Amino acid sequence: YRIEKQALVFAVSALS
Repeated sequence: YRIEKQALVFAVSALS
C-alpha cells in the first residue's frame, strides 16, 4: 500500500 510509504516519509519528516 502506498499509504504505508507516505506514513514512513511522514515519520521520518517528523523525526528530522
